[in-house]
Amino acid sequence: MYKTTATGLFRSRYPVLAFAVLCMVVATTASTVPASPAPTNVIICIGDGMGLTQVEIGRMYKGAPLCFETWTNSATVNTASANSNITDSAASATAIATGTRVNNGVLSLAIPGDGLELATMLELFKSAGKKTGLITTVSVTDATPAAFAAHVKNRADRPGVTRCYFTRAR
Repeated sequence: MYKTTATGLFRSRYPVLAFAVLCMVVATTASTVPASPAPTNVIICIGDGMGLTQVEIGRMYKGAPLCFETWTNSATVNTASANSNITDSAASATAIATGTRVNNGVLSLAIPGDGLELATMLELFKSAGKKTGLITTVSVTDATPAAFAAHVKNRADRPGVTRCYFTRAR
């Protein structure tokens, strides 16, 4: 099994570019693996609230590796928020979606910073002509899915998140 760890990658001067590089690394295999066709899809699976400790507990409970631990390509990402030792799902999902750390409660805006919208991976892939989608088991206005399609200062601004889906995320 080959694992790519990218904990320090998001501290670069160009976080979106660093995130795009991370996506390419995750989507390709290590050089010791026999050549295979280029990936046609990238799927990001998020266990909301799940960290390395929860994975370890799950493995101990099961007595074997969890199904996703056997995937050929996987990555871990440090999703710490910019303003707290305890990260909420808005800041964490924004770190995954954009490659940039933000304050708790913020969805894909450069806060701290200039407050401008941060390009999400869905937006980057769409602008590259790729088809994108967002599947969730919770409301699409919840912080984790919303970070991939909305740009609002406060995760509680569900009407603002909804407007983003209808006016931007098409």
